[in-house]
Amino acid sequence: MDRVWSAWCGKCVKEKGSPPLWAQRIVVAWLSRAEWDQVTVYLFCDDHKLQRYALNRITVWRSRLGNELPLAVASTADLVRCKLMDVTGGLGPDELRLLYGMALVRFVNLISERKTKFVKLPLKFLAQEVNIPDWIVELRHELTHKKMPHINDCRRGKVLVSRRKQRTER
Repeated sequence: MDRVWSAWCGKCVKEKGSPPLWAQRIVVAWLSRAEWDQVTVYLFCDDHKLQRYALNRITVWRSRLGNELPLAVASTADLVRCKLMDVTGGLGPDELRLLYGMALVRFVNLISERKTKFVKLPLKFLAQEVNIPDWIVELRHELTHKKMPHINDCRRGKVLVSRRKQRTER
């Protein structure tokens, strides 16, 4: 999420003839860098109450930005929400597979979307460039085009993707 923060909160430099600084700023949904950092830490911690708090903050951000919430933030929230719903036992295996599936498909699409704007390469090659294993890409392919994979495969995919996201956020 640090990259998203940098992109959304870059410093503005006043140049001659440019609009005032307030007009150059990008509006963000979080109140401060401290709130951003707190939500990031809470999302990746093991305390379910803190994760729920972080998800509630992201829901507030979504209400402020609507569809403009960065996809990386929304994708991360989706993955954490799946885990919480899985752990709390509120849903059956079929519903969980759908939730995990949606979150994993969104994640793989997110990481490949930036690259496909410039070069048309198979998703497998794009994922390899960012160290996403082939089996995650295949899992995404099954979720999108074939039969739904077993819930345990979805859970394994979520764990791997979450670890990768957590490493990139540090």
